[in-house]
Amino acid sequence: MTATTYDYEALCAFATALGESVGLPPDRARMQSEILLEADLMGHTTHGLALLPGLLKAIESGAFARNHTKTYLYRTGQSRRIPICPVNTPRDILTSRQLDYRGFFVAQDHTPSGRKLVVPGAPYRLDATPWRQTRPAPRLGEHTSEILAALGYGPAARAALLKSGVVN
Repeated sequence: MTATTYDYEALCAFATALGESVGLPPDRARMQSEILLEADLMGHTTHGLALLPGLLKAIESGAFARNHTKTYLYRTGQSRRIPICPVNTPRDILTSRQLDYRGFFVAQDHTPSGRKLVVPGAPYRLDATPWRQTRPAPRLGEHTSEILAALGYGPAARAALLKSGVVN
């Protein structure tokens, strides 16, 4: 009895087309196909293309992502060298263990309200030239006149724009 052999590229193209048919972007569909084929080539047939029907069904229904947390999907993908990252909500960012560990968020005085606000801090850390926040973010309209002047608007034109409400 002779084993049936298939052309790798033809099989990969077929599996990629199936992935695309359930909405996977072409690069992801190709990557998934290559990973499954690699498992088959390594002799792990239970982890190869035999998984494709179930994977496609889970992808198409959205069940795969619904049944796992963002953290699980991210960490598992990273451990398998799959380029994946979460789409974070503001709450995710504010409760991020990594950003907390880095001390990314800092408390800053908010003069108009008289309160301290938690704001993003240093985007990078350098020893020789440490980052520091020198002033709070500008309030709406705080520098409008200066910007208009830098753009060549004279005092009368700036006043007219401000008065008409075209700018704040």
